[in-house]
Amino acid sequence: MLERSIADEVEAAIRAGSPERNLETIKRVTDLFLLSADQFGGEQIELFGDVLERLIKTIELRALADVAARVALAELSSQLASVKQAPPSVIRRLAQHDEISILIPFAIFCRRFHHSGSRF
Repeated sequence: MLERSIADEVEAAIRAGSPERNLETIKRVTDLFLLSADQFGGEQIELFGDVLERLIKTIELRALADVAARVALAELSSQLASVKQAPPSVIRRLAQHDEISILIPFAIFCRRFHHSGSRF
């Protein structure tokens, strides 16, 4: 049920074409993910990854000309950079982004992670 409602909301947001609704939806989906990320299994993480990637693609198109979209993606990066259960496809996409404010949270986290002596 939860999976369907998230997917339905994303599809509705994208179809509506409202930039504000897309930004609101990515924030809500991110908050929902962060609320229980440590309890999710592989399928749930993959679902969140699919939803977030779809929204990111839509927002990236706006980000070329819209500061609010770049800020939203930078905020998403900051929120997910240190979350162990973050969807790998989303992390890869954001960590390889052309916009420095979007990729920098991953560079900072990786540097801290490396200096702590931890291993993946």
